[in-house]
Amino acid sequence: MSPVRIVLLALAVAAGCSESEESVPAGTPTPSASTPAPTRSAVAVGSDHGQAWSTLAPKDDGYRLQGGSLDGAKVSVGDDRVKLKTDAGTLAKVKLKDYGFKVYRDDEHESAKVKRKGAGFQLSSPEGARWGELTTSGGTLSGEAVTIETGAGTHSIKRGGTVVGTVQAAIEPRAAVFLAVTELPMEQRVAAMVFVQEKVR
Repeated sequence: MSPVRIVLLALAVAAGCSESEESVPAGTPTPSASTPAPTRSAVAVGSDHGQAWSTLAPKDDGYRLQGGSLDGAKVSVGDDRVKLKTDAGTLAKVKLKDYGFKVYRDDEHESAKVKRKGAGFQLSSPEGARWGELTTSGGTLSGEAVTIETGAGTHSIKRGGTVVGTVQAAIEPRAAVFLAVTELPMEQRVAAMVFVQEKVR
């Protein structure tokens, strides 16, 4: 192939790539099985009123819980899912869907449905009853205001004015805000938080 043809081919490929990138709407969070994992670091997680719950200690395939009632439990991060499990079985699973993701209380039974909505998320029960919406700065769930405050390297997530979760600021606000979903037990909230942190871009 002549040098001229090689140059023309390279320009055509570059133009095609540019058009593909421009066709993706800006600011839309997109769960992706091919999303590269962010750099992980150990993060302390607190539950209601900021009480210590556990620490997410990084591992090659996710995290291990250190401390608390689920000490030693694993949070595995797969291509399209996150699982929180102990030796006794799966306590929480979050799985990628076309519209967003679903949260499960084990390997099969659904707990919540989460749809992408602009830069935020719309949450509902498995039966379709709407719970509300979450954004990077908070939102509303079941008529209660959700806010997120950051100070001294920690996010404090409040619902109805009460702290319902805390996490160190290595976790992005749009992920940390899932600690406000008190319709779910803490292990499912943490699994959803990890999924958004690792898989939603």
